[in-house]
Amino acid sequence: MAEPTPLPSYDALQLIAEGVAAFTGATLATAEIVRDDGQLDVVAAAGDEVRLPDSEGAADLEVLPDRLRAPLRDEHGEVRGALTAYLPEGTPAPDTGALRVFEAYAAHAARAVAATLHRERLADRLHLAETARHVVRQASEERSLQHVLETARPALLEGFGALGMWIQTFDEDGLGRSTVYSADGRTIEFTPEVHQISAKLAHRLWDHQHTAVLSPRRPSRLLTQAESRAVETFIASLDVESVLLVPLGAGHQCLGVLALTRDAEGPDWTSVEAVAALDIGRDLGVAVHSVRSAERERRLLREVHVLEARLADPSSPAPDPEELPLPRGVISPDLTRTRVALRSASDALEQAGRRRDAQSRIIADALATGQVPDPGSLEVYRTLRSEHRDAHLYWQVAFDAWQEVSERLGLTDR
Repeated sequence: MAEPTPLPSYDALQLIAEGVAAFTGATLATAEIVRDDGQLDVVAAAGDEVRLPDSEGAADLEVLPDRLRAPLRDEHGEVRGALTAYLPEGTPAPDTGALRVFEAYAAHAARAVAATLHRERLADRLHLAETARHVVRQASEERSLQHVLETARPALLEGFGALGMWIQTFDEDGLGRSTVYSADGRTIEFTPEVHQISAKLAHRLWDHQHTAVLSPRRPSRLLTQAESRAVETFIASLDVESVLLVPLGAGHQCLGVLALTRDAEGPDWTSVEAVAALDIGRDLGVAVHSVRSAERERRLLREVHVLEARLADPSSPAPDPEELPLPRGVISPDLTRTRVALRSASDALEQAGRRRDAQSRIIADALATGQVPDPGSLEVYRTLRSEHRDAHLYWQVAFDAWQEVSERLGLTDR
């Protein structure tokens, strides 16, 4: 006998086969499933241990005189399996009532086959999604976000059975550029309105740790009517039926959004797939954060080298942003402000140094020409001699003496 496939998901079909065998008195009752190659695979059997003839193709399914054989069709009318009862020799033809009961068994078997095939396809997609997640984690070690996305793209498309995908990243100043990857390599342009809608929705989804399915057949309660119309127009321009929107983030920060698309022939997105996609969104978010941190560190090091060179030689002119070894606009605003502040401080120190040198020369000239008065003629000197010798007083007297000398020599305005 052809051995049925021993999987727990076929328990319902096994019960149906046993019921058919008991009701019809068949020597053998089988439930079969049509595989992708068109062949029938016996998944449940009940009755005597007899050898089955070779299974026939799905196109040959019919009710035969020596057996009861009913095709199992899905909701679209496609043949997905067969329920067969092999009758003993000499068994009279079943009456109308028996045929109706057998048809009822076949209807239950058809629903069980549809559920079984759905579970199998879902299990396959989850396996591929887990493989995609592993690929994404490996891709996270790349030093460039472009390489991360290029490495993860095939695994994501295959793992979720997606027709296409795009990834949009956000930065501190607002929206970043969207990088779109599709199965046929198309480049898709986004309108500013779609950018804003996806960004707002992504932040909300990340805050609640959810995904969202956008489809003309399933209006989202997260969007206004105007936003829904804009999204539907955009989806229609892509020739797809639905979009699974997955937020990307790390910690409390939403860093972007991943969108996976399916056409009308693709299955509906399931909650299990949504959970797997959200896990991948977290992994991609960590990858985006890591790549940005590495880029930020490289920018810091290069700017620090420029600042060190500037401080080591204050007389050299400060380089303009265009002269830095980075493209203009890449330097962070904080570091730009720091560089400007350091440049201002360096200029102030140079001015103070020039004033000090000028005052030293004036004092030296005054001493040489006898213009410096006798200390005893200074008011502060007489105060110092008449007061107690307190340390704080010495400092105050020294400062007052310097001010008095400076005023007499005319140094206060220089």
